Amino acid sequence: NSKGVHCSMRSVPKVSVVILTYNFAEYIEACVRSVINQSLKEIEIIIINDGSTDETADIIHTIRDERTTVVNKENGGVSSARNEGFNRAKGEYVFQLDGDDYIDANYLEQLYCAAKEKNADVLIATGYIEEYENTSVLKSIDATEIHGDLLKDMLLGNILGYSWLKLYKTTTFKENNIQYPLNVSYAEDLITDLYFLRHCKSSVIFNNTTYVHYRQREKSLSNYKNDKTLHDQETLMILVEKFLNDNTIMEKYEQEFAHFQLMQYCYAVINSRVFTAKHKEIYMKSKKKIESVVKSSDFIYETYKKLPLQTRIGFKAYKLNYHIGVFLKKMYLLISNIRKPRYILK
Repeated sequence: NSKGVHCSMRSVPKVSVVILTYNFAEYIEACVRSVINQSLKEIEIIIINDGSTDETADIIHTIRDERTTVVNKENGGVSSARNEGFNRAKGEYVFQLDGDDYIDANYLEQLYCAAKEKNADVLIATGYIEEYENTSVLKSIDATEIHGDLLKDMLLGNILGYSWLKLYKTTTFKENNIQYPLNVSYAEDLITDLYFLRHCKSSVIFNNTTYVHYRQREKSLSNYKNDKTLHDQETLMILVEKFLNDNTIMEKYEQEFAHFQLMQYCYAVINSRVFTAKHKEIYMKSKKKIESVVKSSDFIYETYKKLPLQTRIGFKAYKLNYHIGVFLKKMYLLISNIRKPRYILK
């Protein structure tokens, strides 16, 4: 049950900006105004309010701009909201932004001009800024590490899965009937990117100098893990494996997929702060397979050696016994909480 408040535009927008919001009353106005105030004016702004229960809807409707469409829908999750936005997009390119983040004034113009120059199906920006309460940190990927095979780079983590680092050509998305998976709300952009990149004829890796400001909040979806996120991580692995098999490219990307599995194991098991039955289940399913891959593949062993010391110690602890691994992680978290934190999260 979607209700849209739509405005007409005289020509095709250069960029459709899809803003996803769910209970972001504290941040949504700053987010929307950062888009309205872009130096690139030929844009449409599609705000998907995914069933917010706070004052988000009221705040959105006080912001007046003829380029804006507001869609109030029942809560269906982030993938459902992304699909709604893409289905409505009319611009040459689509850019996505979460409602608690914001962008620098020249960001869209910089990305659009770089994409348009190469007529790229996708532009991938290399940098963004993490915003903490007391400080901000510039994060970037090393463009020299990118091989040019985008699927390989995605599986190796050389390209980040974040949708807000990318400008997508709208026709490439729609003509290939690409949709976000409704059964996943963690890393749904990563699996969708794999399907999108499979259809890309041209791409641009762009060292941007203006940025998305990515707010780090303690209970944001990316920071707050529970059984649902653990289940989604498990589903993600199944979907990536299915993608490689369906496209008959598993053999081609066997090493990269093994690398991806190792990193997901580290994220879901070793570095997890959630020690539920689901956590133990993923550990039991994955442990022997991951240990075997690390032992038998020089490529993966090199990846393992580059992991942070804390993660490698955790890997060895979990190798001995599940309870030893959990105990060590709990001790680490206890010590970390006693120490003064480097950042105070919002």
